[in-house]
Amino acid sequence: MEFQLSLEEDPILGTLRRIFDRAKKRVLPSLPKLQYEKFIKPLELEGREENLIFITAPGKFIQEWVRDKYRKQLEEAFSQELGERIELVIEARLQERKPQEQIPTTPIAPIAIDSSPCYSFENFVIGPTNHIAYNGVLRICEKPGSYCNPLFIYGPIGVGKTHLLCAATSELRKKHPGLAVRYMTAQEFASGFIQSLEKNSLPSYRKAIENVGAWLVDDIGFLEGKNKTQEEMFFIFNSLLQSGKQIVLSAERPPRDLTKIEERLRTRFESALVAEIQPPDTGMRIEILKKKAANEGIEMPDEVAEYLAMHTPGRNVRTMLGAFTTLVAHHSITKRPLDVQFAEEVVKPLFGCMPMMPSADEILKTVASYYSVSIDQLTGPTRKAWIAHARHVAIYLCREVLNESWQRLGARFGGRDHSSIMHAYQKINSLLEKEERTRSEISNIRKELNLPS
Repeated sequence: MEFQLSLEEDPILGTLRRIFDRAKKRVLPSLPKLQYEKFIKPLELEGREENLIFITAPGKFIQEWVRDKYRKQLEEAFSQELGERIELVIEARLQERKPQEQIPTTPIAPIAIDSSPCYSFENFVIGPTNHIAYNGVLRICEKPGSYCNPLFIYGPIGVGKTHLLCAATSELRKKHPGLAVRYMTAQEFASGFIQSLEKNSLPSYRKAIENVGAWLVDDIGFLEGKNKTQEEMFFIFNSLLQSGKQIVLSAERPPRDLTKIEERLRTRFESALVAEIQPPDTGMRIEILKKKAANEGIEMPDEVAEYLAMHTPGRNVRTMLGAFTTLVAHHSITKRPLDVQFAEEVVKPLFGCMPMMPSADEILKTVASYYSVSIDQLTGPTRKAWIAHARHVAIYLCREVLNESWQRLGARFGGRDHSSIMHAYQKINSLLEKEERTRSEISNIRKELNLPS
């Protein structure tokens, strides 16, 4: 089977495209029309490889949003239309192809991908949610193959895993010019492996990887359920490790949760230094935005950065930076002041009717109203039991919903120290396990904030 044949080359893929169009229409009733028009309608079917269907989206932002929010729904609709189970691989279509341009069908050797200038250590924001992974990568760059080998970094989409791997690729090449360094995604590894089987060139494909000094593979979870590709990964992994070559892997989940990875390969991953990257707290998200703005020569007021950090859905940094890029584009075109009112006008339509994360002020106002206390009492020094309980609930929700750091919470609640804030959070956690009343209170407040209870 040719890999990712163009629709013009193969009538079967033309049929698949029509089936995909029907699948897209299947999901239309379950989505707001604006969401369908923005995220689903522009998707295009590009090719098929066994049970993998390759879909492209117009740009990284839509690609990541569809992958995060709609992939399972689209897979189910497509599988129903096709009558067999498939898996969607969603890629970014960064540039529109010319009408007569065809997708190459010749095998693509695994190449060393140059990391983007955007992916550097200089513009990576370090904080308590990522410092172990960051320091592990720094040690690797100093002495590859000696420290932290292998290194396995995991965390949800949009927390900086790709950023770290690409920054490490650049830094390794800079510090060790004689070292062959290769970065690739697990999808690229799998595609190269299948093509090498089809072209009877597996030994050369394998040798090309085994000759590197450092191998960095992104999104290793892509290999789940692909047994033949996992077998090849197992042999290459062992060969590199036995030769003292540096290996860095990333995934959305820790090795133990990659249940569709064969045990013998999963245990190899578990033997690595496993470093988690958690979603950044509000302070880190603000810092990321301000650093991004500074790198692009844009003066962004603190209140605008805080608005974007708190009002983009979820904790995905890429989603937040997508909103930032859209805001800056509107600002450049309209010449309007870059203030909170303008940011609100741009950001709210961008995400349609999707639930937005409440701000810390909104949480405090809602908690104060629920317990019939004032904001001053909530953040002030009084230790009256009923006010202290309301304060503890507010601290708990700010931490749970916004992932605010202890330091930031201390400043928000009257300059309290780190231990006092932690005690408040832990107390509510304990009450939630023991008291139905506290569970009911938290559930009611979350409903008022339009959050799932």
